[in-house]
Amino acid sequence: MQVFRAILAVGLVLQCACVDVKTDDYEVIEIKGEDYERMFEEGSSWLVMFYAPWCPACLDLKPQWAELAQKELKDGLKIAQIDVNKYAALSGQFLIFNLPSIYHIHNGECVQYLGLHDMKYISRWVENEEWRSGEPIPSWRSPNGSLARGIGSFFKMADKIRTLKQTMVASYGIPPWCVYLILVIITVSTGTFVGMLLVCFCECILLPRQQESDVDADDRKTAEDSEEERRDERRGKRTDGDKGKKDKSAPGKLGDKTAVSASGVGGTDDRVRKRKPKAKQ
Repeated sequence: MQVFRAILAVGLVLQCACVDVKTDDYEVIEIKGEDYERMFEEGSSWLVMFYAPWCPACLDLKPQWAELAQKELKDGLKIAQIDVNKYAALSGQFLIFNLPSIYHIHNGECVQYLGLHDMKYISRWVENEEWRSGEPIPSWRSPNGSLARGIGSFFKMADKIRTLKQTMVASYGIPPWCVYLILVIITVSTGTFVGMLLVCFCECILLPRQQESDVDADDRKTAEDSEEERRDERRGKRTDGDKGKKDKSAPGKLGDKTAVSASGVGGTDDRVRKRKPKAKQ
């Protein structure tokens, strides 16, 4: 009897061990911090859900999400989830505005699920590969891109400020209005400092270059104006010279005509005088 109980106990232990191994193979993967980069590796397929512990729709979907992870899906699809309360930077990178939000990632290409939050429709969307007909997120706005990382940094900073505020109120007993005042002072001081740096940068680097370019433009304009004035002077001198030549040539012609006319008149008088004596004879 004792031997039978021992064999039964060993069998139960082995069965539990087998079940645990199977659950580990097909469990929901919790993405933490920088672990999200493995979702964008070449040849990998992921279905990730963004959720929050305080979201009722997320809490209703989580058990079904775990059931979906137990299935053996196509392309070795892995089921994952991300807590936006813990990892605000990731919610910023994916631009999460609604919860729960579901994304399918295949070979680094990300497509958002826009259907009903019902596991029947989600499973059909995945198993029938309906995600292939969806519009993928553009490369410039990819959650793994530089722009998304920058937005995620702002979300992370905002989350740290919120945590600091809660710590100051809960641990140190500082009134909330006083915490907000301190944050406003820090924000204004930081903005003023950054603005002064930008002004110094513009005055020391950008303005001298602009002034040099303006001086060069003025020099070029002055040179062009002086060249134009020289051309006008040359044209004026040529015009005056042509007028002088015309004025000189006009009196000469008149004098010649007068001389010719005078000589003509004198010649006729001599002929008349010569002819008169002949008439008397």
